[in-house]
Amino acid sequence: MRDRINNRENYMRFCRNCSQRLADSVTVCPVCGHDASDAVTEQVNKYDPEKYSHGAGVRVSYKRPRATYALIAANVIVWLIITAAAYKGVDISSLLSMHRGAVAGGEWYRLITSMFTHEEFFHLASNCYALFIYGMILEPAIGKGRFLAVYFTGGLLGNVLSFALMSNPSIGASGAVFGLLGAVIAIHFINPTAMSRAMTVNAVISVGLTTFYSIGGNINNLAHFGGLFGGYMMMCLTTRYRMRKRAVTNRALLSVLLVLIFAVSAFSGIAVKKSVTETCYGSYTKMCFFASVNEFEKAESEAEKIISSGENVYSADALATRVLYLDSVGKSDEAKKCFNELVKINSRVPMMNETIYNKLSGK
Repeated sequence: MRDRINNRENYMRFCRNCSQRLADSVTVCPVCGHDASDAVTEQVNKYDPEKYSHGAGVRVSYKRPRATYALIAANVIVWLIITAAAYKGVDISSLLSMHRGAVAGGEWYRLITSMFTHEEFFHLASNCYALFIYGMILEPAIGKGRFLAVYFTGGLLGNVLSFALMSNPSIGASGAVFGLLGAVIAIHFINPTAMSRAMTVNAVISVGLTTFYSIGGNINNLAHFGGLFGGYMMMCLTTRYRMRKRAVTNRALLSVLLVLIFAVSAFSGIAVKKSVTETCYGSYTKMCFFASVNEFEKAESEAEKIISSGENVYSADALATRVLYLDSVGKSDEAKKCFNELVKINSRVPMMNETIYNKLSGK
């Protein structure tokens, strides 16, 4: 008897515009106002929750959030690689971090790689936990494609704003996670019945608490608010809701606004006057990496860029790298001469990279 009931099928009507489930007697969608005469009629299992819609493109689903699992796995794998390399004295996180000088120098990949980079376990755990909590609910509700679009738009917009307005290195997935919070808030404004009110309140509280506790700390709030805004706008752009003339105009304006924010932030980051230290950061991180894996020839080419630029902060490490390179190719006299020059400036500018210092001390 139960099997017969569970397999019973009914015809259900859904709004062609916003996917809201409609009663048979409804002539106008109560959510978006679209004419229900062209509503989609589907033959569905009455007890299949995946066929029930709450409007705003949000449907109940028990499908596994595979994209959420994949993103968490990617963050954990990158952290394990960084941690394992750090035990051997190799710094990988600096190569992947978002830094204005390095990005302006052509290393645009950092806008993406920094979203998967974490140094401390607590940083990784907190971001992955938030990604799991919101991903478990949001991805099945809006679908894998829109979920990934919201996630990466939030992370990218947060990093682009950081590129434009911040000179310090930045890492972490928090900007992308804030994009998910922005999507939850957007769904609430589009259709308050589409998602639990507690979920929306939780998202707002998370934003407020994170902002409060990060005041005065070493936390990139630009990435947080950029991610929040990017996720909100992407959710609004990808939601089938009120596709009438005014709404189409609003969606076009949102698209233009999002593109303008990306473009203005990118051009601002490129045009802003950068210190020599900023412009040399990319060369410095690559120099340290190559030196730590004994690729002294490649490290020397990066050290040459730093020395020729006249930069002071990284100059001691650059000269030490040159000493290691000259010694590795058997040019002892030149290595001694360069070492004497290093001794003169090292009293004013101490070496920063511990691995290079240890290698130099062992010579």
